[in-house]
Amino acid sequence: MPTYEEILRIPDRLDERRVLLFDGHSHVYRAFYGIPDLMTRAGLPVNAVYGFWRILLRTLRDYPSAYVTVVFDAAGDTFRHELYPEYKANRKPMPEELAAQFPLIERLLAALGIPTISVPGVEADDVLASISLQAAERKLTCLIATSDKDMAQVVSDRVHLLRPGGRGVDTAQQILDPAGVEAKYGVPPEQIVDLLALIGDTSDNVPGVPGVGDKTAVRLIRQFGSLDAALDSADAVRNRRVASGLENHRADAELARRLICLRSDVELDEIPTACRLRGIDYHRGPAADVAARFREVVERYRFDAFVRVSADSPLLDQRLVDRAREIFHEGDFEIVTNIRERSFPRGQSVEVLGAETFREGCRRMRRPEEREHVTAFFYRNRTEFKIFNLSSAGFG
Repeated sequence: MPTYEEILRIPDRLDERRVLLFDGHSHVYRAFYGIPDLMTRAGLPVNAVYGFWRILLRTLRDYPSAYVTVVFDAAGDTFRHELYPEYKANRKPMPEELAAQFPLIERLLAALGIPTISVPGVEADDVLASISLQAAERKLTCLIATSDKDMAQVVSDRVHLLRPGGRGVDTAQQILDPAGVEAKYGVPPEQIVDLLALIGDTSDNVPGVPGVGDKTAVRLIRQFGSLDAALDSADAVRNRRVASGLENHRADAELARRLICLRSDVELDEIPTACRLRGIDYHRGPAADVAARFREVVERYRFDAFVRVSADSPLLDQRLVDRAREIFHEGDFEIVTNIRERSFPRGQSVEVLGAETFREGCRRMRRPEEREHVTAFFYRNRTEFKIFNLSSAGFG
């Protein structure tokens, strides 16, 4: 069985005391809008797949964990729709170009032995909260990769958030512990639900208190200590618009609190066992075994960038590598076969690029303002497969 270190350059010594969780939909959406107009030659959109993979792989390398799970929202309504039929009613349908990429992402995760979970009737956030609570009860640490501010309510000494530091898929990530939550949002984790109930959430169509924004909500929670106390003390608020909102929209705030508060009792398989990485096993399994499925994903969608390629990689057809070498000798192309130690981006590239295109991409990499766009530049100008690394262009 090939190891994660051999294929993906993830350290073999995985942390047995940490559970690494991914908010699947959050990261897929972020990738979809962060890398626009990325398609295969057949016209199939793959920007969400590629961006999600880059985020996932970087996080796996930075925080190598024995327990890793990607949690997705299940199809259909949840208990929140029963509480409030207008919940998320303002959201547009998922773009077809994005919906078409979810099956590929799920197949990719299965081929790599990364567990996925979705539970009907609840949201991914509820599942993440439930897993993190069970992990903490077993004295494990839990790191949740998400951009959802609602998840701040579950942060504790053992449960931290891993949030994107900015726009795009290549921005630095920041860890939020309890002190980090208070620094970012103005209140500690145990007051996040009350804070957000005052503000509401327009993206989810969750009502709040009119006239109360982020800063006002923080002041109210700090002054009165809780949502209930703030609502009970409306007559003590000097700003009459805010006071009127507290007096007349109590029911909205209380409903918002019920919608924002995450469930932590979702029924799950044994944690952390259900989250353990299953390994990349290409010797066992049904006829369409892991290696075949992974190779199908990689070759069909021209995403050999997903693996740490070498001539003897068990997950790639040797003919592909041989063909790449033939092409390099036929025209104006550069060839570099060693991508084990240094490559762009992080061992994820196997495209044939014209020599000038490759050099131009390397020049752009030197300019910080263009660096995050280099991947899209390479994809727009690729022709055939190529194995390359930056050291051949004098970069790195």
